[in-house]
Amino acid sequence: MLERADERPRPPFFEIPRSALPRTGPFYLKLRAVNGQGMPSAPVIVGPLAFDDTPPLVSAFTVEREGSSLRVVATGVQDPNRESTR
Repeated sequence: MLERADERPRPPFFEIPRSALPRTGPFYLKLRAVNGQGMPSAPVIVGPLAFDDTPPLVSAFTVEREGSSLRVVATGVQDPNRESTR
């Protein structure tokens, strides 16, 4: 569990490098947890997932300071690969 928003997860964890993700077609992740006594759970399959590294189009955004935090509001966000706008 993270104690602060800027903390990274503590081991055990893993990262999948961007270069290891498929660039075309859907893919699935097969996950299995191991408890503190070393006993694995049943595998869980998550997906289909897709890798999309196309940056979204943003018509405008504002940045406001709220105490010790920053608030970023983006408007007119469009995914060039989809029909939706938010």
